Amino acid sequence: MNVRPFWRHIPVAFGIVLLLVLLARGTSVQAQAGALQWSRPIPVSGALGGSRFPSLVAQDDGTVFLFWSYSEDGDTTIFVSKYENAIWLRPVDVLIGGPRTLAYLDGRNLIHILLNQGKSLGLAVADTADATNVHGWSGESTISREGGGLFGDILPYADGKMDVVWEQAGANCKDCYSIAYQKLGVPGDPSLTYRVLSDIETTPQHRLQILRGTDNVLYVMWDTESKRDTHAGIALSVSADEGNQWLDDPRVITFADQDVREPLMFLDKANQLVLVFNYGNKDEVYYSVSADQGVTWTEPQAIPGLFSNLQAASTDNFAAAMDTNGITHLISSGRKSKPQIVPALYHVAWDGTAWTAPQEIYASELLPENPTLVIGNGNQLHVSFATRNRGDGEATTSQIWYTTAQTDAPAATRVPLPTFTPEPTRTPTAEPTQTPTPLPSPTPLTADNADSASDVSAINTQLPVLIGVVPVLAILVIVIVWFTAFRGRR
Repeated sequence: MNVRPFWRHIPVAFGIVLLLVLLARGTSVQAQAGALQWSRPIPVSGALGGSRFPSLVAQDDGTVFLFWSYSEDGDTTIFVSKYENAIWLRPVDVLIGGPRTLAYLDGRNLIHILLNQGKSLGLAVADTADATNVHGWSGESTISREGGGLFGDILPYADGKMDVVWEQAGANCKDCYSIAYQKLGVPGDPSLTYRVLSDIETTPQHRLQILRGTDNVLYVMWDTESKRDTHAGIALSVSADEGNQWLDDPRVITFADQDVREPLMFLDKANQLVLVFNYGNKDEVYYSVSADQGVTWTEPQAIPGLFSNLQAASTDNFAAAMDTNGITHLISSGRKSKPQIVPALYHVAWDGTAWTAPQEIYASELLPENPTLVIGNGNQLHVSFATRNRGDGEATTSQIWYTTAQTDAPAATRVPLPTFTPEPTRTPTAEPTQTPTPLPSPTPLTADNADSASDVSAINTQLPVLIGVVPVLAILVIVIVWFTAFRGRR
C-alpha cells in the first residue's frame, strides 16, 4: 500500500483549521452586528454658548431639524439647524421664547413647537419646507390661561390633532399650579376639552409627560415633591375615553425608602408602564414596571451597569423612544461604574423583560444633560444633548450636540396625509410678541468639527457581517480548488 508522507497533508489540515477559525470569526461578527454604531458626536450650536434644551424632529429620508433655546442678557431665542444631504446648515433664530422647547412632527409634515413666550405657553407651527425661515412660522396661539403657564408636553396625532398638558399658573396665587389638559384640532370650541387633572401643586415640577397606549388609554405623569410622611415620587392620571374623563384623584406612586428623582415614563411593546429614575442617594439607575395602568408597581430594580450622576440636578437625565421591533431605546446621562466621577452619555435598550449593557455615546470633561431622542423611518435613532462646564450653574451650558445610529428594526416610512385648513379656534389674549432679532453670527466650527459632519450619515449595520463573510468565502474557494487539483494528480 502506497502511504503518502504525513507532511503532504499539512496544507489540507491548515486550510481546514483556518477555515474553521474564519467561520468562527464570522459567527462572532454576526452576533455583534446588533450592537449600535454611533456616529461621532458633533457640536451643532457652534459659538452659541448659552444653548440649552435641544429638541429634535426627524423625517424618514434622514432630514433632521434640531431646535434649542439660546439665552443672552436675559433674552431667550429659539434656534434651529437643519441636517440635509450629509451637512448641518448654519443655525438661524426663528422664534422668541423658551427656555424649554418641545418640537413634534405630524402626519402632514407640519412641525409644532410648544414654548414659553413671556408668562404664556404658546404653540407655533411651520411646514418642514419653511422651518428654517423666521417668516415660515405662523399660527402662534396661546395654550395657557390667565395667570400664565409653565412647560408642558404634546401628544400629536397623524391627522393634526393633538393632546396638550401643561402646568397652569394660578391667576390669584403666586405659588399655586395645576396640571391642565386640552385637546386641540377638534371641531368646535377647544375650551370644551379643557380639564384640570390636579389643582394641588404648589411648586413647579421638573417632568411632565403625556403618553398613549396601544389600547388608546391616555396617561399623564408628573413628579411630586416629598412631604412630611412620604418621599418624592410621581403622580399619574389616566383616561380611558380619549381625554373626556380622567381620574378624580391622581395615583401617587412613591417608594418606602428613597426619593424618586428625574423620572421618565414610557410604554413598552407589552403596553406596560416603565418608570426610569435616579433613586434617592443610591448609585444605580433604577426602574419599576406596572402592568395594570399604574395601580401596582414592581419593586425598584437597578438597570445593570448603569449608575446615576454623583451630583443631583434638576436637569433631565433620560430620553426614550421605541423602534418598529418594539425595542425601547433609553438615552441616559450617568456613569458606567461607581469610581467614575464625570458622567457620560449612554444608550441601553429594553425588550420588555431585560436591559442591554450600557453603551457609551459621548464622554469628555463636559457634563451631558437634557438628552432628547427621536426615531426616523422606524429604525434611525437621532440623539441630541446639551453640555456644560463642570462647576457651572444650570443656566451656563456650552453647546448642543448630535449623534445618530441605525438599528436592525424594519423601516416604517410614514405616508403623509393631505394638507388641510385648520379649524378656527378661540385663542386667549396673548402678550405681544416680538420679531426675532438676528444675533451675532456664530463662529464657524473648526475643521475637525466640520469634517465630522460626514460621520453623521446613515450607518450600515450589515457591514461587519460582510467583512466577516467575504474572507470565509474566499478561503473556501481556495480550499476547494486546491483539493480538486490535488485529487486530479492522484
